[in-house]
Amino acid sequence: MSEKHTYISKVVASATEAIAGLEDGMNVMFGGFGLCGIPENSITAIKAAGIKTLPVFLIMQAWTTLV
Repeated sequence: MSEKHTYISKVVASATEAIAGLEDGMNVMFGGFGLCGIPENSITAIKAAGIKTLPVFLIMQAWTTLV
């Protein structure tokens, strides 16, 4: 028996669209990889929207050099 999977696209056109519905006091988690994972556009959009008291969790890959 095969299962049918429904996928929801989480791709948006802008950071402003990505933060739609975000309100004061909500928790937010950003993921990233090294310096490419800095959520600059999201932070700028949140600030421009006037959202306050926003706990933010940031997950980033740690780099290790092996010699």
